This record gives sequence, C-alpha cells and structure tokens, in this order.
Amino acid sequence: MVEALNGLFGRLAETLEKERRFTANAAHELRTPLAAIKVHAQNLASDTTEERSQRGARSIINGVDRMTRVVEQLLTLSRLESGEGMNRQMVGLKRLGRELQRDMQPLVERRGIRFTQEIPDALQIHSYENGLYVLLRNLLDNALRYTPEDGEVRLRMWQTGDRLHIEIADSGPGIAVAERERVFERFVRLAGQQTSGSGLGLSIVQELAERLGGEIRLDQTSLPVDSGLSVHVTLPLE
Repeated sequence: MVEALNGLFGRLAETLEKERRFTANAAHELRTPLAAIKVHAQNLASDTTEERSQRGARSIINGVDRMTRVVEQLLTLSRLESGEGMNRQMVGLKRLGRELQRDMQPLVERRGIRFTQEIPDALQIHSYENGLYVLLRNLLDNALRYTPEDGEVRLRMWQTGDRLHIEIADSGPGIAVAERERVFERFVRLAGQQTSGSGLGLSIVQELAERLGGEIRLDQTSLPVDSGLSVHVTLPLE
C-alpha cells in the first residue's frame, strides 16, 4: 500500500510539473507572434485612410492587447507556482510607490483617472519585492480599468504594530457582497462587466498575498463616493 501511494504521489507531482512547464512554455511562445501581429496591425492602421480598414486594424490591436495580458498573467502564475523570484529583502515602500506610479501612468492618463498615493517616507517591509510589486500592479490595474473615466483611485499604506496595511480604493462600480469571494477564483468574470479581462488578476493577487504571509479582503470604498471598492491587504513587516 505504501509503495502504491508513493507511486501515485510521484505520478501526480510529475503531471503537475508537466502542466506548469506547458503553461510557461506556451505563454513564452505566444509573446513573440502576438507582438508581431500588433506591429503589423499598427502599420495597417497608419497606412490606410479608409475608416473601415482603420476600425478593423484597431479591433486587431485591441484583441492582441487582451491576449498579451492573458499571456503575461499565465506567465506570472507559472512563476508563482515555481517560486521564481521570491527572494526576501528590505523594500522601501515609497520607492515602490514611485515605480508603480511611473509604470501605471500611461493607463492613468489614457483613462483620465485621478491617481493619488499616501505612503510614509520611512515605511519599509522585509519581504519579496517582486511578488509585492506584482500584487500591487494587478490591484492597481484592476482599479484603473474598472473605474469610469474621470474617476478616482487611491493607494494608501500604513503600519500598525508589526503589520503593513495596504488599501487601494476606487470610485468604480464596486462588487456586490455576495460576489466578493467568487472574484478570487480563476477565470471568473462577473455578469454585466464591460471592461475586457481574463478573470486571472485577483486570483494572482490572492495567491501572492498568501505567499507573502498576508490576507486580503474586499470592502466598500473609503472614498467619499456613492459606489466603488476598497481592496485591503495586510502583510507582516518581517
């Protein structure tokens, strides 16, 4: 019986590893042709003057952007499952906030969102910088995409005792209380959503929060608006 169980566990581990490798390899292989398709579509949009052809080219570009985002998220999941890039170090959170501001600025400007940060200058955490960055980037990306144009998104961080608190509040449509657990499942998208997505962002965030030793919850927004969402993450400082 022991030998049979050991054999079963060994085959199961091998199957899971093959699945992880396939996801990573497929995602890597897809990135190059997607980038090439986007370049050709952009060239088509700039070369043609016919409105119908330009609309078609823009549709191709939008589709490639959505597929690229799914590929990047699949790669992130693969890296998480393999533990890649998870090295502890002292992270200055004010600096991390500036990096996020820089990387998210094109989306902020495109959507016309008021994006603000409240992070104490000396606040630090001994954690996995890459994992923390991916967690915050996914949360900000969600908030900026689902908040209507001219809306507001705010990133706050503060310390109580030995815990770091992170809150990302937005003035978007919010999520009904009954649906807040479901959105953490992979490939789940709520009915009636107009924004494109894969349903992977929050599942990545939850897995990252657990790997960083923290917790995540969804609340009503803390911004002075009628609707919206606040995502609250708590992490150990050490």
